[in-house]
Amino acid sequence: MALKSIPDLLFADPLPRLDLDRLRRVVSFVYAAGDSGGALAEALCRVRPIESSFEPGCFARDVFLDDLASSLFAVTLEGREFGVALEYALNVVATPPRAEEDVAYRRGILDELMARPALVERAGESYAAIARLKQHLEDSDPSNPVESVRRRLDLLEDVRGVLLGLAAFSECKSGLGRIAEWAAGQRARPEFARLTELLDFETNLSLMDLRVRVGADGRLRGFDIVKLEENVRNRFYLTPLKRWLNRIHMWFRGYRFGEHELLSRLVDSAFSAFEPQVAALLQLGLDLGMYVGQLQFRARAQRVKLDMRCADLVSGGEGSRLERLFNPLLLAHGVEPIPCDIEFGGNCSVLVVTGPNSGGKTRLMQSLAFAQLLGEGGWLVPAAHARLERAGGLFASLIEEPAADQREGRLGSELLRIRRVFEHARPGALVLLDELCSGTNPSEGEQLFELVVELLFELRPRAFVTTHFLELAQRLERELKPDHPGDLGFLQVELDEHMVPTFGFVPGVASTSLARETASRLGVTRDELLGLIRRHPALPSPSEPPVVDSQANVEAPDSAFDSVRQS
Repeated sequence: MALKSIPDLLFADPLPRLDLDRLRRVVSFVYAAGDSGGALAEALCRVRPIESSFEPGCFARDVFLDDLASSLFAVTLEGREFGVALEYALNVVATPPRAEEDVAYRRGILDELMARPALVERAGESYAAIARLKQHLEDSDPSNPVESVRRRLDLLEDVRGVLLGLAAFSECKSGLGRIAEWAAGQRARPEFARLTELLDFETNLSLMDLRVRVGADGRLRGFDIVKLEENVRNRFYLTPLKRWLNRIHMWFRGYRFGEHELLSRLVDSAFSAFEPQVAALLQLGLDLGMYVGQLQFRARAQRVKLDMRCADLVSGGEGSRLERLFNPLLLAHGVEPIPCDIEFGGNCSVLVVTGPNSGGKTRLMQSLAFAQLLGEGGWLVPAAHARLERAGGLFASLIEEPAADQREGRLGSELLRIRRVFEHARPGALVLLDELCSGTNPSEGEQLFELVVELLFELRPRAFVTTHFLELAQRLERELKPDHPGDLGFLQVELDEHMVPTFGFVPGVASTSLARETASRLGVTRDELLGLIRRHPALPSPSEPPVVDSQANVEAPDSAFDSVRQS
């Protein structure tokens, strides 16, 4: 199949994300022999990498991108959860396209879907129809000839239904019009007319009017045929006499196949003509799922007074601004997010973020990563309004989990973490570093932190760095900011009048990390810990010092030495 004929909803110039030729062969195999080994699912998981300036290895694990993809693009229709093709969604989200026309292409589709809710319903119907086609391919039982033919007829009906259903997008101005045009081309093929007539023959050989007799007990007593009209206009129709003569003729010539086998061969021939199209439809189903799933997540956000919009992408120097930014992972896990406004970029290359634990710093970093990825990918950003500078890359270091084979201690791991920043982050990229240099003593940690901040000026990314080195941050604000005008900025977690985090962020450096308040909230106070200790009855009270048996203490060493001497 020529690339130009692929119904692609992600790229202005059609680009297969799946190996469509291999997928076609798998479809042919599964159609004939069944899919007990999961060959179709395995083929759909083989996603080709998309050319992008973003390297997923630099951020995907730290921002929990798999959780985002499985939540943001999951589809539910009429109470049925279809989930998400995770490998496909991860590949698409983690690798925003380089070409601006591809971003505009996706935005155009989203804009048209949001402007016409009926189209979203049609897209959901087409997605469900393709999912049904895939399910019929997987649910095969070639050992039962009768059921096998029935399943193959269902597959032909699925193909016809999908191609007819895509006509609903014929008046669309966005890329949705492309799939309607492609489907129209398939319906114009003589093979489609043959498929339609075959299905019509199978379901409509004849029309029969019956007169039914029912007894006083409500049971059927009998019936009479009033009228019988055969579908003589179908190309596969044969008169009863000709059907009988054909059987006699075949029997005398030694052929022993029946009408059931003949129908099976006709069905196989009709399906084989559409195997490349079925492969393309399976990829189209994955594309449709991305749009339908994200619009469903947007509707979920709107129910809690949040919103999602496509970002306005601007060139470097103009700065980024996100209004009512929220973390979609919180919403996905049943926690109502508290949105915040954030502005960064422009001439400021490094932002130092301070504030108490559980104040929202790490969640902010996640949200910024999601917004940048989704915005540059042409998807909806978790914000009511978004203006984003193009970053062309992302580096995130938010979690450091020790590995069983880890050779370095905590300090060594922290130093390697710093090295990775300068190895992988590129100029202009968005860099997110959480709790930098926290793996060593404060004085050495502050020196490393200051070194990293100064060298980040040379790399000139747009960097967010969180820290609890509050005195250092305050000194940097006083001393380094005049030496680096516009290079260094400071954000702190906003606190209300009761010193409780609002999960908003304001300029400046925090004066406290609220460690005592956090400990109290989590039940880590002296009284509560002593209460936990005193639950053990064998332990003496602190007011009662343990009784020491002096004689026992004297004799014990002697007996111990004696035992050593005896050995």
